[in-house]
Formats: sequence, structure tokens, C-alpha cells
Amino acid sequence: EYLRLAAASWELPGGSIRPFWPTWRKRDLFARARIQAEMGSTDEALKTAEELKSLVESGINRKELKYYEYILGLVELEKGDSRRAADLFRSACGRLDFEDFWSTEQGDFLYQYATALRESGDLDKAHETL
Repeated sequence: EYLRLAAASWELPGGSIRPFWPTWRKRDLFARARIQAEMGSTDEALKTAEELKSLVESGINRKELKYYEYILGLVELEKGDSRRAADLFRSACGRLDFEDFWSTEQGDFLYQYATALRESGDLDKAHETL
């Protein structure tokens, strides 16, 4: 549904399509992989995450690997490896830019990190994170 709505937003009057910038592609891959992971389709999420990683690595901003690590963290949570998930979320949080700390993205990243910490039994660190 997300991809259908996103595609409709690219259409211009008269049936033409807006230019598709790489940053939009990253956003869409991140959204798709996140949905796949949260729905339990871990193989699909990993495949989409690899495509996202490739796109990020072809660019200049390596901090965008935070999106790849975030997806891998979701997959590890789904598989039950909360310690590995916490490590991935911690790394992703370390890649957040200062501006991200004033966005909902920062909240999402820290929430997942705290969730993984809690599930791994590290309640003090989870509480400290939130």
C-alpha cells in the first residue's frame, strides 16, 4: 500500500512522472524493508536492505548506513537475537546527525534500541536510553 501511494505521489497532471531522485529511492527502500521486517518477511527485508546498502554505498554519505543497520536490527529482533539487534541499533543511532535528534526518526531509532536492550535483559541500559 505504501508503494502504491508513493507512486501516485510522483504523478503529475497529464500523466507524466516527477524526476526520481536517489534520496527518494533510499526512503522507499527503507520503508519497504521496514514493513517487510515488521511483517515477519525477514528474507524479503534482507534482500531490500541489501539493495538499500548498495545505493547508500554508491553515494557520499556513509551515515545513511544507519537505515541498513536499522533494518538488520529489526530482522535480528524478529529472529530472537536481541543482543545482536541492540548492537545494530546502537551503531545506527551512532550515525544519526545532529538534526536527526530533533526528528521522529531519532525517536524511532532510540525506541528500537531500547526495545532490543530490554529484550536482551539489559533493563538499566534500556531505561537510560529512553
